[in-house]
Order: sequence, then structure tokens, then C-alpha cells
Amino acid sequence: MPGYLCTSAMVLAAAGFGAFTMAVAPSNDNDAAPVAAVINQTHGVAIDGYDPVAYFVDGEPARGTPRFEMEYQGSIYRFSSEENLDAFTQDPSAFLPQLGGYSVFGMARGKRYDINPTTFDIIDGKLYLSRNRKVRELWQANPEGFIDRAEENWRALHAP
Repeated sequence: MPGYLCTSAMVLAAAGFGAFTMAVAPSNDNDAAPVAAVINQTHGVAIDGYDPVAYFVDGEPARGTPRFEMEYQGSIYRFSSEENLDAFTQDPSAFLPQLGGYSVFGMARGKRYDINPTTFDIIDGKLYLSRNRKVRELWQANPEGFIDRAEENWRALHAP
């Protein structure tokens, strides 16, 4: 895929991931759309408790721990280490999942699909999550097109 750096983990999880909701917090930039994150209602944390920094630093998902957690724009994020928490604190936007953490394929179709936090891609330095391995394979047929449509739908959800 020219122009795309893809890193992925395709671990299938046997357990369900609970009900999700979206928390919307105002952006620091008055002209930007609000930032939103997927939050698991069962335990109230973003990305089902996975460390957003680990995808980039370790190249694989890692569960965060309540020992290293912080609230950012109305969502609780957990980290697997103090170093990852510090990195996130320095530049949260570098590590946040795109599209509020929803499945890129679902958002491209205008739907808010839950995600499996162990099925992901990093493309052009951005984290994209997928619902499962099969859905991930579907959107990878045309990553640029699906990302463009997903971002367009995401912006439309947050238009004033």
C-alpha cells in the first residue's frame, strides 16, 4: 500500500467488549469539532482500558492499569507504564485513536461499530481500530478511500 505504514495485531478475542457510549468534550480550538472517545460503560474507560501509547511504542496493544490512568477531555485513559502515561501527557493528540476509537470501516459506512482493541492499524502515524479481523480486511481493500469516507462521516456527526 503506497504511502501507508501499516502495523497490526490481529488477535481474536473470545469475550465480548460490553456496551459502548460516546463522550463528547469541547475542543481547545474554537473552530474545531468536539473530540469524542468510545467509553466502555462497564468500566468507564476509553479503548476498553488499553494503553493508547503502547500501539505506537510497543507495536502491539497492551492493557492499561488503574495505577497509571488520567482523564483527558472527559474520558479516562489507562496506560501500561508511567513512561507511556508521561508520553501521553506531553502530546495526547499523537496517541489518540482516530474517529473517537470507533471502527474505521463502520464509520466509513456511517455506523458506530464497537471495536476490538487488539485489531488495529497505524497508518501515517495515526491509530485506527477495527471491529474484528474480518472487518479489518474489508476496509484494507481501499484504506485511503475508507479513511476519507470515515473522516467525512465523523466530521458530519460533530457538525454544529
